[in-house]
Amino acid sequence: MGTIRIGGYQDDLVFTMPDNLTRSMQAVIIMTFRAGRGLFLRSSGAVDGRSAAMNVWLAPSQPVRFEYEADEVPEPHAGLTKVLLKSVDALGGVILPTQGDLDRAAAGPEESDG
Repeated sequence: MGTIRIGGYQDDLVFTMPDNLTRSMQAVIIMTFRAGRGLFLRSSGAVDGRSAAMNVWLAPSQPVRFEYEADEVPEPHAGLTKVLLKSVDALGGVILPTQGDLDRAAAGPEESDG
């Protein structure tokens, strides 16, 4: 699993997700920052046993670290990166998928009885 850490290294906000999503997010965040723009990240899921949502504004001046479980930094997924960049352009940020979203995507499309 990959990790995005936002902040001053002591009280970081931490987002954990698969390495390939982390790498695509790294590409999107860096491209957005290089353009002199900020973006928001929206995440939802369980926090301390309760359902919660978080919106975080990222500005180019903020320290952001990307960590990977793999021995080498993976290549970004071109299709995923493109979708995330479109989200930044349309919404001003990215809504991170939940673990349920990731599980459904990994399972593939549902078959219909028809």
